[in-house]
Amino acid sequence: MRYLSGIHALNLPCALLTHLTNRNPADPTLQRSVASSWGNMLTLVRAPMKGDIKLGNYAVSQPDVYYIDGDVSALFSHIDGIMGNALFFNHTVILDLKNMRFGIIETK
Repeated sequence: MRYLSGIHALNLPCALLTHLTNRNPADPTLQRSVASSWGNMLTLVRAPMKGDIKLGNYAVSQPDVYYIDGDVSALFSHIDGIMGNALFFNHTVILDLKNMRFGIIETK
């Protein structure tokens, strides 16, 4: 799988957003915002996840997840998901490429 890192917290397909949040992306009470990506205007739908994301001992409780409204398959044809740096605010991510490990520590 290929992932694109960016400011987005998490971008999901419609069915997965519904599964992870118990919310329908068409729900008018969900927060929406418009952003430009590669010359295209995209509508982002945001909902809090019903659980936690865990990477080893690091956990984020109920992070916001995003759904891009409309057909964006051409924009992300080779990307299976987006997990951005918002999950790691106030933390440092350490990549040990030689030993194929990574770590996450809180920034003080």
